[in-house]
Amino acid sequence: MTNRIFAILMLCALSPFGLTAQDHLPAEGRYAMPLRLPLSLSANFGELRPNHFHSGVDMKTGGVTGKPVYAVADGYVSRIFVSPAGYGHALYVTHPSLGSMSVYGHMEEFAPALEEYTLAEQYRRHTFAVDLFPSFGLFKVKKGDLIGYSGNTGSSGGPHLHFEIREGRSSMPTNIIARGYYNVADDIAPSIVSVSLYETDTIQEVPIHRRVERYPVMRNADGSLGIAPDTLTIRRPAYFVVETTERKNGVSNIFGLYSLSVNRNEQPLFGFRTDRFSFAETKYINALIAFDAKGGSRNDFIRTYIAPNNRLSTYENTVGRGIIDPSSIDGTETIDITACDDSGNRSTLRFHIERGEPMPKTIDSTLQTAMPVMWDCGGIYSDGSVKLTIPAGALYESILLTSSRDIPSPGLCSGTTTLGDDNIYLHKNAALSFDCSDIPAEKRNKLVVARITGGKISSEGGRLSGNRIETRIGRLGTFALALDEEAPEVIPAFRDKGTLSGDKITYRIKDELSGVRWYQLTIDDKWVLLEADPKSSTYFCRLDRSHVERNKTAHRAVLRAVDGAGNITVRHNTFVW
Repeated sequence: MTNRIFAILMLCALSPFGLTAQDHLPAEGRYAMPLRLPLSLSANFGELRPNHFHSGVDMKTGGVTGKPVYAVADGYVSRIFVSPAGYGHALYVTHPSLGSMSVYGHMEEFAPALEEYTLAEQYRRHTFAVDLFPSFGLFKVKKGDLIGYSGNTGSSGGPHLHFEIREGRSSMPTNIIARGYYNVADDIAPSIVSVSLYETDTIQEVPIHRRVERYPVMRNADGSLGIAPDTLTIRRPAYFVVETTERKNGVSNIFGLYSLSVNRNEQPLFGFRTDRFSFAETKYINALIAFDAKGGSRNDFIRTYIAPNNRLSTYENTVGRGIIDPSSIDGTETIDITACDDSGNRSTLRFHIERGEPMPKTIDSTLQTAMPVMWDCGGIYSDGSVKLTIPAGALYESILLTSSRDIPSPGLCSGTTTLGDDNIYLHKNAALSFDCSDIPAEKRNKLVVARITGGKISSEGGRLSGNRIETRIGRLGTFALALDEEAPEVIPAFRDKGTLSGDKITYRIKDELSGVRWYQLTIDDKWVLLEADPKSSTYFCRLDRSHVERNKTAHRAVLRAVDGAGNITVRHNTFVW
């Protein structure tokens, strides 16, 4: 009996849901296709994006919405998520026998029973955005069951289906192409476009990174990849930034790498592999991307150096945080950089390094007087008018915080203050506040902190506290105060006092600075669901008899919209339906 109980416990330990048949199934065929279309991707797992890795694959739907979406395995709907941003309309299906969960994002609508359940909850709660967890077994599904229709909702750049497979207990998204769950046409090796040499130094005990040179990658006569010159001279502790781009057959999209490795004399120096990651760590991607080199390029720029406060689990086989100490170089050494995609295609660049004469310590008058902020301690900058508080652990590594001020620009009501630069992303938000005592008291509640990037102004929000406007920011850059006295613009897409030709009324709601913060539509003094698509400034209500009386001569529609600065617009219209 004891042995039997032990055996059962061991089997249960194989899966977070208990017994699983997963290990007895081939990778391909374990899950059905969520779309009955030829598999074509517009984005793959692990693509590098500011603040996050892409956590799934984006499946093309022919540029249209409304394609049927099917459950990829037996299970039950464990979560229904609706939001104007992010995944938009999304379903989560748990698969106990496989120890996993599938996720379907940016859907247009759900299957009828799910749609009815969701709509009832939205009306019960008087909100469009809901996060629902149906009771166990309420919505059971079989492999191949219809669960909804593809769309373009949330933060979607075009019609497609965002699809994920997550591990059960950890909820970590996984690389479904690399694991062989699905196959996509791809015999194109990743391109290594360039490699840049970066040297490090210290000023005020803070690391300083400088790009020495960018070397375009060329194809040698024998077909191998190389750079010119073939041998780089290392004079200070150094690392590389590797520019890559990845393509797949038959599509023009650019994809993300699966792995990148650097070997020094055929021994590992640096590596990362995007097989899985946790959402708790995804923001550490900001220390992997070399934003200063990337600029506006669509290519990936990957740092082969691991900053002290970079805790990504996707790194592997890395020595000395990827730094090459020139004193350790013995003669001429070989560097091999290998880029691999999720279909197993790879490219390798080979060049050499040698030790050079040590360089004198960097002297930079601007940095010598800058304020050191240690990543593990944080710091406070204040000039009386502007105050920035960076908490401990917000920086990926210590920085020298430079600051400068300039006169007000058109559209701003204070001078601009530049703190560091906007390539410095923060793992935790920093507190930023401006003194507003010289602004008339009656206008202060309309102030926002503005970010200025490339001459464009965007709002970082703001809250009045005494004589200061306070907000929180996720990266450094240039900031100022801006006054937002313009209420949202509300434009009905139906004729006032006219007869509707269909069963939907649509509005366009726009706010140029602080954005639409809240909205509500009532018809005949009753709350009705107004669905939101902020990326197109479109808001619409699907009329139905259970909430709006049919064949009434004049329905009264009142839409209220409030922006981030508290400006409100109330729009009255009537229509016949």
